Amino acid sequence: MPYVQQVSLWYLTIFVLLSARKNFRLALQFTRSTDHAIFHAAGMGSEFLGCLTASLVLDVAASYYVVRPQPIGFGVILASLTYAAIYNIVAFGLASENLTATKAAYLRSRELRGFPANPETASKVFSPGGMKAALGIALFFTIASIGALAANRWRFLPTTGTIVRHGAA
Repeated sequence: MPYVQQVSLWYLTIFVLLSARKNFRLALQFTRSTDHAIFHAAGMGSEFLGCLTASLVLDVAASYYVVRPQPIGFGVILASLTYAAIYNIVAFGLASENLTATKAAYLRSRELRGFPANPETASKVFSPGGMKAALGIALFFTIASIGALAANRWRFLPTTGTIVRHGAA
């Protein structure tokens, strides 16, 4: 296996496993999360639970298939990564509607989890530019993961060496 494929496979594996871990921890403590506060403030608390459940199921399935590749695993991992990108865009949109409330939710979330909460740092992060940068970074890693999946599609989609043409006899 070429070096680039090895690195991209490790990257994809780590990204998918960490995503599943993050969502599992979030499911255990969702009321303390910033995302929950953002959705709740937008009047979409129950939708957050649906989004979290879908994300967790997709991430757990993707984790299984990244470690034990099967043809269906390619689609499952792609669905998981695509869903994560869509979720990030939706959460960004909701958070951007009220940056003051989002910042307060973030600070409260940090305090509830026992982490230090620095209002000055939060003011920089929860500015329009900071939010766009955070979304850009999240989407970059997701797109890089989709690229890593594409580079390693051979693990999931075995080829027969022949081209099948639809409609040809």
